[in-house]
Amino acid sequence: IYIIKGSQKYISPGEVTADGDWSNAAFFLAAGALSGEVTVTGLDINSIQGDRKIIDILSEMGAEVSVLGDKITVERSELHGISIDAGNIPDLIPILSVAAAGAKSGITTVTNAARLRIKESDRLSAICECINNLGVVVAEMDDGLVIWAGDGIRGGDVFGFNDHRIVMSMAISGALSSSEVTICGAEAVNKSYPQFFEDFTSLGGICNVIDD
Repeated sequence: IYIIKGSQKYISPGEVTADGDWSNAAFFLAAGALSGEVTVTGLDINSIQGDRKIIDILSEMGAEVSVLGDKITVERSELHGISIDAGNIPDLIPILSVAAAGAKSGITTVTNAARLRIKESDRLSAICECINNLGVVVAEMDDGLVIWAGDGIRGGDVFGFNDHRIVMSMAISGALSSSEVTICGAEAVNKSYPQFFEDFTSLGGICNVIDD
């Protein structure tokens, strides 16, 4: 709980540089691990943001990660399943689940993730449904997920659940799926990242808007 007393005067510290957003960067860093080399700039490796853990987790899964100043580069490699404690990184679980689905071997177990049920959607249920629809075996637990790797992402039709992180994760899944991924409700990205699909295509992704 933060208590801010009244009758205070704000004194500007001058020019301030905002910390880069690790939460949104995570989608493209994971794309690098799954599909090809991606470099994201403007990130502080010493940031206190919990989602900075994305590079540690991708490294543990087998991705090649390098850091040069504020540039983080992730290169494609054969990923394998790991155990992930979601307690301090709940927003990473949708995209990490896609990374797990695209892994070549092993089982990824996500635990301590019950709070994902009260986000923009019930993200545990949403992730499970979406990834199953893409041809990967996923089991939903009360507080987590179990994702079996090996058969690859086939593609298919998924629903965005009016949830920006689900939509962005499903878009990244299309970077390595064997057939196209169609996302219903993709406009949900406007909540946090309206330019997401522009950046996605700038990296070589292909996407098209389908009229109702």
